[in-house]
Amino acid sequence: MHLGTIDLADAAHQALGLTESFWCPPTSRPIAAADHVAYHRFAMVALAVQERPDWRAADLELRSDAPSFTSRTLARFHERGYRPTELYFVIGADAFLEIESWRDYPNIWRRRTSSSSRDRAFGA
Repeated sequence: MHLGTIDLADAAHQALGLTESFWCPPTSRPIAAADHVAYHRFAMVALAVQERPDWRAADLELRSDAPSFTSRTLARFHERGYRPTELYFVIGADAFLEIESWRDYPNIWRRRTSSSSRDRAFGA
């Protein structure tokens, strides 16, 4: 998480009228060359969102022993009752340029919303 990510999320909140954002730091990043300790990453996210009542640090990834993949995380939100029309997947341009190399990337688009809903955002 860096300032560009926060700025992007702020812009999404304002433009889409979102009421809640979940930030799900990965336990491991399959594409990254180097990784950080998952609990430290989660702590950084928790600190970054603590002043924003509508942003949440979600520990979905910390609860799983499986590698972190966006498609799995979205599936976990669906298992908890969130419909695709309730979730926006907010991603920076740098990550988007590599999206075709992500695991199960076509299903990421099917598991997030069309432009019909304005409830929640999901940030990875």
